[in-house]
Amino acid sequence: MDFQELIIVGRVAKLDFSNGRLGFSVAVNKRDKNGKESVVFFPVSIFGKPAEALSKMLEKGAKVMVTGEIVTFKKKDGSEGFGVSASRVIALDGKKNAVGQGQGEAVDLANLANMYDY
Repeated sequence: MDFQELIIVGRVAKLDFSNGRLGFSVAVNKRDKNGKESVVFFPVSIFGKPAEALSKMLEKGAKVMVTGEIVTFKKKDGSEGFGVSASRVIALDGKKNAVGQGQGEAVDLANLANMYDY
């Protein structure tokens, strides 16, 4: 049996909800061996009712931890891209969201729809 889980900590950069899909980027700062800083953007996707509920909670600039798995796909130009299919999002910046989750509290996407009685 194979298993993968990716953990990303950064700030929400780009946010878009449409057609039952929440897409957002998590910006992660990194430093190379010479000390030069750069930013890596990880595209994250969530689908269905959890996506709709989470779209009301997330805002650009919020610090989050996302866990999920890497998925690959073909882009329109034929090249291969990657993204993260999220299984959990944790608020890290202390702001309260729509369900009262605050700093360090997890929003488990499997149970998110139940919180909103979908």
